[in-house]
Amino acid sequence: MIAPADIQILLSGSEERRNFMNNTIVQYDAEYLDQLLTYNRLLKQRNALLKQIQDTNIPQPELLNVISEKMAAPADYIFKARQHFESLLQPVFTYIYELVSGRKESCSIQYESQLSTEDFMQLNQKNRPKDLVLARTTGGIHKDDLNFLMNGRELKEYGSQGQLKSFVLALKLSQYKILHQVRNIKPILLLDDIFDKLDKQRVSNLLSIVRGEDFGQVLLTDTQEDRIHEILSNLGQEYRIFTVDNGHSKLSKLS
Repeated sequence: MIAPADIQILLSGSEERRNFMNNTIVQYDAEYLDQLLTYNRLLKQRNALLKQIQDTNIPQPELLNVISEKMAAPADYIFKARQHFESLLQPVFTYIYELVSGRKESCSIQYESQLSTEDFMQLNQKNRPKDLVLARTTGGIHKDDLNFLMNGRELKEYGSQGQLKSFVLALKLSQYKILHQVRNIKPILLLDDIFDKLDKQRVSNLLSIVRGEDFGQVLLTDTQEDRIHEILSNLGQEYRIFTVDNGHSKLSKLS
């Protein structure tokens, strides 16, 4: 599903972007979910221990080491899985964004992780004094992020509303393409009220993409029946329009 709220992937904190990665990877890598649950459980335990050490002023280095060592393996698995996801995402995203935007801008995605420069245990040892002061784990894959760039600049500081919407459309369609590629399935695609802030050319480009052979059934929702009819009538493809009024739907147009 692609909906207006997806813009928060671009504008909100890094947790939204980690959720995007997680929600995609778990659909083709069952082991990833197990490793993520293990890491998060241990992270919670480590943070609780750091808080206890701060409150009681009683050092517990052995227990802290045990928990940290157990976190290393799932952290490494998650890091490598996200690296692989980036390698799948980047070329697909670049291609789709060029189609949506008509090659008006150059966009890219960068996966950022503290584990890119040092392994989890090295990071853990380096950050331990700070962790003890702050009573929380300051380094690890729970700090990972995706950096979105447009023409080499931060997207959320530079992009217009139309460009931001084009970016998130390309991002979510790339997610669809990856799942189709890896799992050899065609999920149902729901485009929920997405045409606002898009110029006619970008709308046309978007619909040209989703009518391609990689896509199966596509459902569109819009608040303006005349607009959706105009958009679909230019496709030269069979479609049905259902009008929902006070919770009841009826077929209003068939082509």
